[in-house]
Amino acid sequence: MAEMGTENVPIAGMSDKPMITLTFTITFDGKFLSMHIIYGGGKTKQSLPRGVRFPNSFSVSINEKHYSNEKEVIKHLDEVIIPYIKTERENLSLSPDQMALVIMDVFKGQMTDQVLQKLEVSHIKVKKVPANFTYIYQPLDAQGSVNV
Repeated sequence: MAEMGTENVPIAGMSDKPMITLTFTITFDGKFLSMHIIYGGGKTKQSLPRGVRFPNSFSVSINEKHYSNEKEVIKHLDEVIIPYIKTERENLSLSPDQMALVIMDVFKGQMTDQVLQKLEVSHIKVKKVPANFTYIYQPLDAQGSVNV
């Protein structure tokens, strides 16, 4: 983390935990929501890089393989996506049960019964991006760079 406009940013903890998965979420109007960062290599907060203070809005977790899975998807829903949708409903004076839309690929960790149930009870519809169409419908699902 560095202040905006900083020209040189040291990489803290790079030798500690280089295996990281980031989950980005963007709204239709282009607003980036807080990211979910998954560090690999451990089970406790001691596995996080030392000296790094994440913004409170970030969702940070640790798992042995740094992969997203059902547990990580639910954490991202609970800490980022559902609170954002709830706030937007309030800001727009909409009913708490006003339907919202989330577009996700068919990654098996996202399409579990528990994830889909959580979305349903939160009044969120899911539009599934079919396999092999991610590069068209999910510009933030990048394998090395942002899809454009």
